[in-house]
Amino acid sequence: MRFPLACALVLVLAADVRAGNGDSFFQGNEAALLGGAVASIGTGPDLLYYNPAGLALNTRHRLELSGQLFELQVRRLDPLIRLVEGGGIVDQVNHRAVDYQTVPSALSYVYRLSERVSAGAGVFVIRQSSFDLRAALEDPAEDRSLVARANFEADRTYFTAGFGWAALPWLRVGMNAGISYQTTVNTQRSVLELSGRGPGELRTTAGGVYSELDITEIAADFTVGLQADLPAGVKLGLVLRGPRLRIHEDVVLDAALFDIQPGPAGDVAAYFPVRGEVGNALGSVWTAPFETVLSVGWVGEDVRVSAEADLIHAHDRGLVERDFTWNVRVGAAFRVSERAELGVGLFTDRDDESEEGNDLVDLDFYGVSTGLTFDSPVELAGADLETTGGRRLVFRTTVGLRYAFGTGELNTIDGILEQARDSDPMTVPIAGGPDRRVVFHEAGVYLGSGLDF
Repeated sequence: MRFPLACALVLVLAADVRAGNGDSFFQGNEAALLGGAVASIGTGPDLLYYNPAGLALNTRHRLELSGQLFELQVRRLDPLIRLVEGGGIVDQVNHRAVDYQTVPSALSYVYRLSERVSAGAGVFVIRQSSFDLRAALEDPAEDRSLVARANFEADRTYFTAGFGWAALPWLRVGMNAGISYQTTVNTQRSVLELSGRGPGELRTTAGGVYSELDITEIAADFTVGLQADLPAGVKLGLVLRGPRLRIHEDVVLDAALFDIQPGPAGDVAAYFPVRGEVGNALGSVWTAPFETVLSVGWVGEDVRVSAEADLIHAHDRGLVERDFTWNVRVGAAFRVSERAELGVGLFTDRDDESEEGNDLVDLDFYGVSTGLTFDSPVELAGADLETTGGRRLVFRTTVGLRYAFGTGELNTIDGILEQARDSDPMTVPIAGGPDRRVVFHEAGVYLGSGLDF
């Protein structure tokens, strides 16, 4: 691999690692009950994120705090690294790992301004990903080893304010605007080393690549939503989200390619550092595609049912090209007692990467969820009735379970033996190999609390 191609390899190995469309957690109690399918039948503070039109249904002030109490992630990647010679596989190593994390996912507050208007503000952790890929392939008999490690961290937090307005008895309109703050750090190291004994000394050939890509992005997000009531308890929902307008972005790439070859007068080393930094100003680019959510639901006396399609439109951002993709969410909630509601949901979280994309891991997730909400009303004294204008406080607790199965492709890392032996110091023996199947399992416990007052 000559130097210009090696520079291209650094850019590929520093590409974003994505898992689905980035909606990693449920953003509130109703979403945890219904698998996220709340655009047409939801009324809670999480509608600030999902469909602000639903805020108009609130009859009281509401405060809600929720989080992913525990999330377990199990990964299987077959293989992660390979030794290749003459086009054939000499050896390979698979990857198995288990990680867990705790994430505070949402804090939201809704204030009832009048019988027809409610407004609110919230902070939502849309995405938080962190995992390490490590593998080592050692063959003492042949005096060779290949070591690879990749670390990926991505966080996206959304700060928003919005309102819902009952324009007609059967029609509600809402809008929110907010700021999205996102950071991505992707670090990779791969080294191939060959050792052989010469006359009276140990000769070593080594080559590898190191890269670290840091991205910080601040962008403006906009959402417009509708909810409509039809006869027989049928509900319709429409949400138009984005596209996201970049306010500021910093991209920093640190990378190095090196090659060490033994020579008659000593080792010959070649080292090629690469560094790039980019800053972008207001409104220079749309950083996320336009998104449309179509939802239909039905509300009975003790049952709520909803189904929705999330359409994510194609988006070309230079090096990053996204194809049109879709997701579906289906949920049902049953009033099991005067104070308790039980919900179940099905959802998808599919990757929108194009076939020409350069993501290290592309995954499609398919999941199921269940949750239970329990209300604890507290009667107020007479003096408090005059101040609050209400009869009681209602404390709300929601516990949920979420499981998702992810499958996709992994870009393997190859150590090429014949290039490691090449005496040309411009040759780096690390390359991106073909795609291989990868499997993820995610299981999480959701805990949310709320207060109506």
